[in-house]
Amino acid sequence: MPEAEVQPGDLTALILAGGLGTRLREVLPDRQKVVAEVRGRPFVAYLLDQLCAAGLRHAILCTGYQASQVYEAFGDTYKGMRLDYSLETEPLGTGGAVLNALPASRSDLLLVMNGDSYCDVNLHDFLQFHQQKAAAASIALTHIEDVKRYGQVRLDEQQRV
Repeated sequence: MPEAEVQPGDLTALILAGGLGTRLREVLPDRQKVVAEVRGRPFVAYLLDQLCAAGLRHAILCTGYQASQVYEAFGDTYKGMRLDYSLETEPLGTGGAVLNALPASRSDLLLVMNGDSYCDVNLHDFLQFHQQKAAAASIALTHIEDVKRYGQVRLDEQQRV
């Protein structure tokens, strides 16, 4: 029997928000980069807005460096979405941060986002793509002309890495 289709409201989003922000330290010496103001709002608020608009009801902010600033900015809810926090007492890296947050997750399927990057992705379409492919994991990609700085991802005819 095929698995039931997961709806956005059933997902837990993990937002990686614990980095040291070393490249921004010169201009943000005392701020966690995800709460740096952009147009008068903490940057991560734009990600939370995107999640709310897609119908997600639960997010975990994976914090470390300056964790209290993230909690103070948002507390336990954001526009009706439940916010939980996973604290790294020492830097764990991306995979470690995700593993550290798993006990607070409310779903088996997770949406993992970098807290310092905004990707204009239709999350409904992304989730549908993931489920149609019956993939273990999916990555939202974007096209850039010059791949020297970031490298490139090559896809086969089935859109697999």
